[in-house]
Amino acid sequence: MSKLTLLGLALCLGGLLTVGFQKLSTLMGTLSTGAVQEATTIKKLVDPDNLSWINNISVDFVKTAADYIITMPLYILLICLGVICLMSKYCFKD
Repeated sequence: MSKLTLLGLALCLGGLLTVGFQKLSTLMGTLSTGAVQEATTIKKLVDPDNLSWINNISVDFVKTAADYIITMPLYILLICLGVICLMSKYCFKD
């Protein structure tokens, strides 16, 4: 196995574990409080001061893309990055 394959599998596994833990915590929270928990994003995990540089990006589509990436659910981001790594294995030779 190549390094890209291992990285891709690790990212996909991390994404699946993240969605599993979120569903389990939602199930436990729903049973006890009745509230539904939102998906984890990078914006929730990182201090807002560390993400303030995104507002200073001058190119509009890059700023929009960065905002989209930090607000998308973490499990989708991890699974997509894992699939990209798995597919790029066939583009690059190790």
